[in-house]
Amino acid sequence: MIASTVSHSIDADRLQARRAKDAVRRLLAAAGAGGAVGLTRRGDGYAVQVSLRQAPAVELPSEVDGVPLELRLVGEVSAQRRAAPGAVS
Repeated sequence: MIASTVSHSIDADRLQARRAKDAVRRLLAAAGAGGAVGLTRRGDGYAVQVSLRQAPAVELPSEVDGVPLELRLVGEVSAQRRAAPGAVS
């Protein structure tokens, strides 16, 4: 029974984080800040991770709906050329 309780608790954290992720996407869109938004593990739960090319023009909160927000400035993102199969780089 204990394992079932722990699993349910982790699932609730994940659901809460997914909802917060949607709220963060709306927040970024309203602020005109583009970026990749996803979930990442943090301790026993989850956080919303936002990867941005540059610092946003508005201050973003440290958490959204009780879920921590992790901001990462990653700079410009570009596609890399794929190596031919079997090639060593």
